[in-house]
Amino acid sequence: MCGYFTAEHEHSLKMKTLFFSLLFLTFAVGGIQTTYAAAPLRVEGRNCTVADRGSEAWFGFFKGQRDVFSPLKGGSNTKDFTSWRCFEAEDECNSWTYWMQTDNPVGGNQAFCRKGG
Repeated sequence: MCGYFTAEHEHSLKMKTLFFSLLFLTFAVGGIQTTYAAAPLRVEGRNCTVADRGSEAWFGFFKGQRDVFSPLKGGSNTKDFTSWRCFEAEDECNSWTYWMQTDNPVGGNQAFCRKGG
C-alpha cells in the first residue's frame, strides 16, 4: 500500500471497481444481445377437399386487398382477394396467415386458422 491511500480509500476503490466491472459485464453480456422474433417460414399448404371437413386438418382463411398494377387505370389499383388453404399442423397455418397479411397489407384484412373446418 502506498502512502497516499489509506485502508479505507483502498477498500472504497476496490468496491467501486467491482461495482463498475459488474455493471459493465451486465450490459456487455445481456444488453448487447438484441433478439428479434424470426419471421416464420413460408408455407403454401394445399387445396382443401370435402374430405378435410371434420378431419384433423387446419383450415387457413384470408380475405383482404392486393395491390395490382393497372396501366389502363393510371398505375396501381387494389383488388379484393380471398384465399383458403389446408395444413397438417396449426403452426403451418399460422405461418401462412402471417405471410398473407404481410404480403397483402392494403386496407383491412381478416385471417384465421381453424381446426377441422
